[in-house]
Amino acid sequence: MLSTRTKIWRSVILALVAIGLVAMLINETILFLGVLAATILIWYLYRRPPRWLIRLSHPQTASPTWGKPRASTSKSKSRERKKRRFRVIDGNGNRSS
Repeated sequence: MLSTRTKIWRSVILALVAIGLVAMLINETILFLGVLAATILIWYLYRRPPRWLIRLSHPQTASPTWGKPRASTSKSKSRERKKRRFRVIDGNGNRSS
């Protein structure tokens, strides 16, 4: 929980920021819209990064073979799983004796 003093300071700072933004909007509209557009773009890229940006930030997860189709191994794995038989492992169970 925040103390009353912290809440007051937070309110004062937010009010000053709001007054500054309104004054900037009135006096320098183009600059304000540019800052707003840059902020929205950065927020959008943070929330939903494109694949090329993910590859730039994490090069170890990117595949080293560009443009080569991968061999589909999921079918062979599923066939192996289907061949296995179901086994029941006997345990202590709920014996009531």
